[in-house]
Amino acid sequence: FADAEVVVVLPDNLDPSALRPQWIVTAIAALKAHETLALVGMQGAEGSAGNGEMEFMHAVSLQHPMVIRRSAFMAVGLIDTSNSCPSWFLKEKDSWLNFCKALWRHGLSVAAIDWEANVSAVNKARIPAELQEMWPKDGTCAAPTTEHLRGRQDCPHGPDIPQGSVIIQYYKRLQNVGRLGKSLKSMIGMEGADLMVNDDSQSEHKEWVSALSGAVNTWLVHSPNIHEIRGYNKLAKLANSEIV
Repeated sequence: FADAEVVVVLPDNLDPSALRPQWIVTAIAALKAHETLALVGMQGAEGSAGNGEMEFMHAVSLQHPMVIRRSAFMAVGLIDTSNSCPSWFLKEKDSWLNFCKALWRHGLSVAAIDWEANVSAVNKARIPAELQEMWPKDGTCAAPTTEHLRGRQDCPHGPDIPQGSVIIQYYKRLQNVGRLGKSLKSMIGMEGADLMVNDDSQSEHKEWVSALSGAVNTWLVHSPNIHEIRGYNKLAKLANSEIV
């Protein structure tokens, strides 16, 4: 869904005042300095880098800010959720750890940068030999696949790849909200269908939430008056299904 190559990811439990802008600057500098670097976290999965250092490691924590290289996520095929579900915490964690391993196996790398680190720490960081051993020996990587994103059938949240996605570009047509919501919900019979609305006017939020109430896999996106073709671009990238 993101268009930028560098994406800053903030966990929902983060106090924004606790995030130092200098850390983001240092993390972005690390992506520029280390061409294999795909993912930078503030802490490792098993603990912090600490002492103002940058340290390459097997995996980073999901519970702290991260900076990612978008193209690397796409190259690996995103995170495999075939054995997971949003309600299964341990399985979700396993999916994340396996994804970090997949980055290394594709010739990429993962690192943690202490929250007090600066650019000098980036320049000193080196990849340990044991992690370099995870890189493909012949320099080639398996082609990514999105088939594994289909998800577990017993997950109550529905499949990660639905049969289809229905998207609507909306701009200040209050009189149509209720009717459109009713039409979208009538497609619930199409198992796991994604229903997506791009609210390009950033208006009628309450009305859309009410109109879509009860629907499964609903996405209400607020965009700043980007008009039709950019709205379609955004929602087409958000959609997981082949048919939109």
